Amino acid sequence: MLSTMCSTIGSQRCYLLKCLKAQGLPAKQLNAVFSAIVVSHIIYALPAWGRFLSNDLIAKLDAFLKKAFRWGYSCDLRRLSVLLHETDDHLFDKMVYNKDHCIHQLLYNNNNNNNKRTFI
Repeated sequence: MLSTMCSTIGSQRCYLLKCLKAQGLPAKQLNAVFSAIVVSHIIYALPAWGRFLSNDLIAKLDAFLKKAFRWGYSCDLRRLSVLLHETDDHLFDKMVYNKDHCIHQLLYNNNNNNNKRTFI
């Protein structure tokens, strides 16, 4: 299901990018459009389902990102594993450094004897 949905949406987005490139859109703006309509959707959902992807689906998404780079839609070669690592780090940093985050209080062990907070 996810595989067919990704391939269908990916094909539609690539067709749009192909049309924009044929109209003469510069590479920098083409990269901005690719980031907005493809990469942003992947990054948005990645913290939730990224660790549950099969190796086959990861390979398909990496192949799609490699094709986008090869066709000139993206200025840099992105890999799903790197995107997953970056989104995990970003989410973890939010939990650690934002005192208002709902999980922040669960990350620290309050030791009342020394008035120290130690990271679990």
